[in-house]
Amino acid sequence: MTNKEVLSIFQTRHSTREYLDKMVSQEDIETVLEAANLAPKGMNRKASHFYVFKKGEEKYQKLVDFAIKQIGDNPFYDAPVIILATIDTSIAVTPIQDSSVAMENMLLAGCLLGLGTCWINSVSFFFDQKNLDFLASLGVNKNYKVVASCILGYKK
Repeated sequence: MTNKEVLSIFQTRHSTREYLDKMVSQEDIETVLEAANLAPKGMNRKASHFYVFKKGEEKYQKLVDFAIKQIGDNPFYDAPVIILATIDTSIAVTPIQDSSVAMENMLLAGCLLGLGTCWINSVSFFFDQKNLDFLASLGVNKNYKVVASCILGYKK
């Protein structure tokens, strides 16, 4: 791969906010998650955890409805896949940095797979201590802090 080809990945990646109504393959979702897990971590502590929600599933709709109640709009832009990025702050040495680099890996992996992606930061503001029971109802460990989300899908 040439230097120019490497830079073209960064030049072509952008935030996608309009998606086709087509589900992302499980293989592509797993590749994006693997890219996130391959991200460097402070002292190699494996504190990042990711939760996948697919359009059409009950928990997906529950998450979207909750987000709309919090901010008055759908921050996930009807993307077929929402990935909540969480971190176990009890073991993470550098939680913000670890989460950020994992998020970037997901965005770049999605781009390389031909998917549209977008980093949704607003979830870090409305998933706080008072919403732990709601998060648990989605299967999210109460001891993990939601730091961001990545949405995936095929671009319109």
